[in-house]
Amino acid sequence: MREKSVAVGQRYRKSDGTGLVFEVVELMNGSNLPHARIVQVNNRTEYRVIALSALTDRQHYEVAVEAALPAATAAPLRLMHAAGD
Repeated sequence: MREKSVAVGQRYRKSDGTGLVFEVVELMNGSNLPHARIVQVNNRTEYRVIALSALTDRQHYEVAVEAALPAATAAPLRLMHAAGD
């Protein structure tokens, strides 16, 4: 299995061609399902709560390469995926 992690401060770009970039501002576990609260980088009033499985799905979001990660303040949540995902 391959492991993916999500941490506060990471940035993700929508894969739909809009170019929208979102930053992870909070990690949470709702109903034992890991979620992240993300805010749009260019409009900090636009936020979403999204399952980590959707955030790490390249069909929906890609890691924004230009994002600089801050020093770790908390351990990242990790998702386990089957090989080939």
